[in-house]
Amino acid sequence: MRKKLFIYLGCIAMSCLLVTRQCHAAAYVYVPNNADDTVSVINHLENTVTDTIDVGDGPLGVAMMSNADYVYVTNNLDNTISVISTFDNTVAQTIDVGNSPWGLALDSDGSHVYVVNNSDNTVSVITTSDHTVIETIEVGAAPLGIAVTPEDDFIYVTNSADNTVSVIDTSDYTVTETIEVGGTPRGIEVSPDNFFVYVANSLDNTVTIISAVDYSIIATIEVGVDPRGIAAFPAGDIFYVTNYADNTVSVMSSYSLIALDTIDVGSGPWGAMVTFLGDYLYVVNNGDNSVIKINTVDYTDITGITVGTSPIALGAFIGGKPPEAPGDLVATVISDKQIDLSWTDNSPDEFGFMVESKKGSQATYAVVAELDEDVTAYSHTGLSYDRIYYYRVVSYNDASRSDYSNEVSVTTEDSDSDCFIATAAYGSYLEPHTRVLRTFRDTFLLTNSVGKAFVNFYYDFGPKVAGFITGHDHVRTVVRWALLPLVGFCWLALKLGPAPTLALMLLPLILISATSLILMKRKKVKNIPA
Repeated sequence: MRKKLFIYLGCIAMSCLLVTRQCHAAAYVYVPNNADDTVSVINHLENTVTDTIDVGDGPLGVAMMSNADYVYVTNNLDNTISVISTFDNTVAQTIDVGNSPWGLALDSDGSHVYVVNNSDNTVSVITTSDHTVIETIEVGAAPLGIAVTPEDDFIYVTNSADNTVSVIDTSDYTVTETIEVGGTPRGIEVSPDNFFVYVANSLDNTVTIISAVDYSIIATIEVGVDPRGIAAFPAGDIFYVTNYADNTVSVMSSYSLIALDTIDVGSGPWGAMVTFLGDYLYVVNNGDNSVIKINTVDYTDITGITVGTSPIALGAFIGGKPPEAPGDLVATVISDKQIDLSWTDNSPDEFGFMVESKKGSQATYAVVAELDEDVTAYSHTGLSYDRIYYYRVVSYNDASRSDYSNEVSVTTEDSDSDCFIATAAYGSYLEPHTRVLRTFRDTFLLTNSVGKAFVNFYYDFGPKVAGFITGHDHVRTVVRWALLPLVGFCWLALKLGPAPTLALMLLPLILISATSLILMKRKKVKNIPA
């Protein structure tokens, strides 16, 4: 019996070794080693090289699919792309491209990979469904770096020999703009909010910041010596620049346009990338065959990992398996102020969940809660009454986000039983005076945005006033008498309409005013000397 148990446990262990990413969806770092013709695979959580993959001749650039099924590596010396399957870390296919491929980038859904061919002055467009080249685009002289916008609508390419950036429209693969930047531009990155394009100019020791809106030059900022790689922080305005010749990384702000910090790293830093959660910065040191993992909280927690010879990692080299999407999302209305959500956790390895909501179908989703792993319920409170709320839930780990759950929508309750001040004064929401006020609210106030805003404001302070009235009988009597004119106006408005009622109520005031004016004129006439 014990022997069978050991065999069973051994089989489980072997399965986990073969399909590691299905046992735990940790992030993995894929680093091309240019002189070894290999790629080192680093486990992000364990800080160890778990595999070494043989690829083509002179690997430089790297990019990973959003779901991390494949890693693409440019082989500079044999004009090919190695397609690595992350299931078993073997080269599944080799794709012929242009001469001397350098940088490459994937679009957000992983449907296309774009490859810079340095000696051809072109960009190859490859579909990842069948790994075929479908387009070749002419750009500037000696292109090196490439980046895709978050919306996948434009591609930016650095042309190192003519000091420009080519802007490619992905709708028809034409170059729509050519932007002059600094000397020998190499690395390029688009900010996550798609406001800025960062370009590292290695000859000038500068970074050019370009507006992604109108392609104007916002600023040119001095950094370290021979900047080559750029990595953007997932949120905010921070970006990092690797300075190859002085072995540092500049921590930059695109809003203040200054260097916030300088980090000492290894020899010849080149590739750089920030993890999905933004907690670590990875820097690839070409000169000492290492990768540096830096905690982004204060940049003092630094871990060194030895890889192959002359690593470069130009591009996006961190990825992994995202968790499975949560499912069976259900929303239950509890009151006019609260909606309870529940869902099914379909993944064993998420780090947490994000609940997103929007008010109305035309609004934009926003995160309303970030929850820990294994949590499957959330109460959304502080809502507006009689409003439609939409919800969806997404899980995440250190590699990426899952797909979204199913979308649900529900409407918060109306507040018929909560006509606070009138109910407190008259003793019941069914009392005739209270019913008149409620009917007026539903008939006139809730039919327009101004009326709804007033009612929402009333329901914010009404309960406190009602609580005071309920505890004081003499106050209740005064409030009942004070509400009579309002009740009378609402009753007439329901019978005649608000405009005629308002005119009818203003008529006595108009008559009194007119009479007063006539009397004053007569008195003035009498007082005129003969």
